[in-house]
Amino acid sequence: MYSENCAENNVKLSSTPQGAVCGNTLAKPLGLENFRKLTYGERMVGLGYNPNCSKEVEKIKRLFAEVLDLIKEKNMEQVVHSYESNQLKESAIKEVISAQMWAVKYITFKD
Repeated sequence: MYSENCAENNVKLSSTPQGAVCGNTLAKPLGLENFRKLTYGERMVGLGYNPNCSKEVEKIKRLFAEVLDLIKEKNMEQVVHSYESNQLKESAIKEVISAQMWAVKYITFKD
C-alpha cells in the first residue's frame, strides 16, 4: 500500500479511505463524505501518485488531466465517429499522456 504524508501541503495520499486519494476516488482528509470519482483525465495521468508531494507535479498532472477530459467530452458529443476522427482522438490522448510524463520527468530530474 502506498501512503505518504505531505506536511507542507497538508495532504495525505493513500490507497485507503483515510487519505486524500483512494483508488479511483478523491477525498479531503476530513472524511468519506467528500469522496468523488476521479475523472478520466485524472485516472490517465495518475493524479494520486506524487511520492514527493511536489506542487509542480500536481499542477502539471491537473492541467494535463483537464486536457484529457476536454478530449473525452468532445468524444462524447459526437454520435458517429469516422476512422479518421478515432485516429486523431487516440493520437491526441497518447501524445498528451506522453507530454505529461515527460514534463513530470523534467520537473523532478536531478542533475
